[in-house]
Amino acid sequence: SNILAFSIITEQTLRTIPVADIQAASSLVKKRYPAIPTMAVDSAPEVWSAYYGAYGGAFSFPSNLDWVGVFQYYIRPNLDFQFKDSIRILKSRKQSSQRIVYVMDGFYSDAHAAIAPTIYDMDKIAQEWYLFASQDPEAILLGVFIWPDIPAENATGSANFDLRKQTDIGKAILAGRVPTYQASLDINCGLT
Repeated sequence: SNILAFSIITEQTLRTIPVADIQAASSLVKKRYPAIPTMAVDSAPEVWSAYYGAYGGAFSFPSNLDWVGVFQYYIRPNLDFQFKDSIRILKSRKQSSQRIVYVMDGFYSDAHAAIAPTIYDMDKIAQEWYLFASQDPEAILLGVFIWPDIPAENATGSANFDLRKQTDIGKAILAGRVPTYQASLDINCGLT
């Protein structure tokens, strides 16, 4: 009663897992647990590359998955063309009954500096992910992968990451409210 969904595979395109194998795995899980949704999440850059030819121009998810999704780290989802195009591709290839899963950053590394100068700025990125997902009527889940610290990449994993903003977002969604954060915005509109 506490399982939201079973994740069948992540990054199937990069791992070159055949769609038929994912479909078979999903069927096995559904046979044992028919009431619990199955899902697969792929990397948005891999979806994009598969569609535009890096993997033979083919991209698809099995038709028997309930939820299909994408993730992409180190971006601002509303501003990233490739990410938004990957969503378009995903939607053009999924079944009409399949719902969309988004996975946001749940860790911090030096690679985030362009979008979040410090770890304390990641709450704003979480808010952007929420706003992006909340505008999609097909979205069913905005999630965070559980990551350990990765010292070789100077990354603070979600196990030691302050997920307070992500938790606040979840609580606000359950309460039927739109979560917000407080921030200031400086705009310089100089004319030449």
